[in-house]
Amino acid sequence: MSQGSENSDGRVISHNDVAPVAVTGSSELNTFAVQIHQSLDPRRVASVAVQELRPFLLCDRICFLERRGSGFRLVAASDQVGNLRRSRQAAFLEQFVSAAIPTGERFLFPDGDLELPDELAKLLASYWELSHGQMILVEPVFSQSQQPDKLNSNPTTPTIVGALVIELFSESNLNPDVLPRLKPAIEHLTIALANSRRYSRLVTIPGLYVLGLVFETIHRTRAATIFVTLMLVSSLLTSAAFIQRPFEIECSGRLMPTIRREVFAGIEGEVVDVLVNESDQVDEGQVIARLKSRELEKALLDQTGQLNQKMKARDAARADLRTKSSAPTRGQSARDQAQLEILNSEIETIHRQLELLERQQEQLVIRAPISGTITTDRSRERLLDRPVHRGESLLEIMDEAGAWQLELAISERKSGHFLSYHQKHSMVPVKFRLLSMTPQTFDCQVTRLADRMVTTPEFGTSSLIFCDVSNLELAPRQIGSEVNARIQCGKKSFLFLWFHEFWELLQRHWWI
Repeated sequence: MSQGSENSDGRVISHNDVAPVAVTGSSELNTFAVQIHQSLDPRRVASVAVQELRPFLLCDRICFLERRGSGFRLVAASDQVGNLRRSRQAAFLEQFVSAAIPTGERFLFPDGDLELPDELAKLLASYWELSHGQMILVEPVFSQSQQPDKLNSNPTTPTIVGALVIELFSESNLNPDVLPRLKPAIEHLTIALANSRRYSRLVTIPGLYVLGLVFETIHRTRAATIFVTLMLVSSLLTSAAFIQRPFEIECSGRLMPTIRREVFAGIEGEVVDVLVNESDQVDEGQVIARLKSRELEKALLDQTGQLNQKMKARDAARADLRTKSSAPTRGQSARDQAQLEILNSEIETIHRQLELLERQQEQLVIRAPISGTITTDRSRERLLDRPVHRGESLLEIMDEAGAWQLELAISERKSGHFLSYHQKHSMVPVKFRLLSMTPQTFDCQVTRLADRMVTTPEFGTSSLIFCDVSNLELAPRQIGSEVNARIQCGKKSFLFLWFHEFWELLQRHWWI
């Protein structure tokens, strides 16, 4: 593509066709003209201008500031290459240039005939405090025309598009050769900027020319930029309030068998034998552990001893009644018979106590309540030779051959969304995947909710929900497999999805 601009007839002309500018004839100016017309990027043109003009204008530093609304913004400096870093010095320079050339006239300081206003003097002093300058010249750069497609016409009201700042650090007097050289350099810079601006709007493509003008106006005017930004944000938020998408609650959980039982100690004692390990298969009624209770053994010995004594006393009482030679009196016979009945009653009580102790002794043998798999880890190390209390959990058994379910934990701050949706819809779909089978996802539904809150390391206080997955092909099924799930809770607007967590955060911290 040839680099050029568009004339009033719509024909693209190259930079070589532009009317020659009155120059001093120096080779440095010709080099500057060749370099500055090689690019059609406005930022590149400004960068080349400050680099090439510094030796040509016999100065220490040149900066170019682009017009932005009522102010100026630094876009190129001869002592920096690439993107400029924002600094206090750049901010002071922009403020000073905005105040120095409001009417488009050249500003030169020091100048014997120029007395600075207080405000402008303060801005210049603030800038020089950081830059250590001695002389500064601010030359306004005008657009070639108010209508960019008429490059060679003389504008009746010139528009300032930028400013060229020339600085000296070692002396305060401007070289007399600078001003004669400055005029043709500014003319070349004006032409190059006008061409680059038109090219950046792609004027040769129908319809994009006007769009380019609009974007340039927005780019150069801060108020227009703010207005358009606010309109775009308002349109985006309005659209987000009406456009809906599925609302999903992310949670995690485990894959577990539905049928499982914990084995408890039926009596206080000491574990003397553990017959199973983790992952062992057991049958219902199988002996899995044994306890020992010294108190129970002592009670059995005491009751057995008392029983023997009472039975001997009863036998003696019966023998006395049979072997007495003389007939006893009626009163003595009644007392002996009553004593015998008391012994019989005491013996019967001891027998009952022994039956209770024997039943307790049977509880020292721990049997599996169901058939399944032992899921307690390190069962022998945890239980062997350890005292246990009545009702204490010893082992856990799960039936892998039966039904399976997901146990999902929803954090407390998200459970409200789920509960409100579940109250209106009995069927709540869930999409999940096993971490061991990451690429594949499965669908199920919520079957029930836990009646209490639990505490999890990941989410803190959480609600438990359960999903039946018995009919899904989840091979191989492993107890405790981790699951990532998404609970479908209807549809919500994009505005809700973007900001509901922020709103809930405010409610948690500020709601009374």
